[in-house]
Amino acid sequence: MRQDDNAPTDEASSPHETTPQVAVGCTVDSCEYWGQGDRCIASHIDISGLDVKHEEGTACETFDS
Repeated sequence: MRQDDNAPTDEASSPHETTPQVAVGCTVDSCEYWGQGDRCIASHIDISGLDVKHEEGTACETFDS
């Protein structure tokens, strides 16, 4: 059986898949992940809270002073 070069591919299984970059604002300048321009520079962000559907219900678990 011949493989069709025009067949759709499953991009999610690609070994070169990249993670979208999202700029996250931070106004807590006492955190070591606070960066110039009020941006969080942590490699990942853990968020918790009772109502994480809304900004007011979230808490940053990545904070490190």
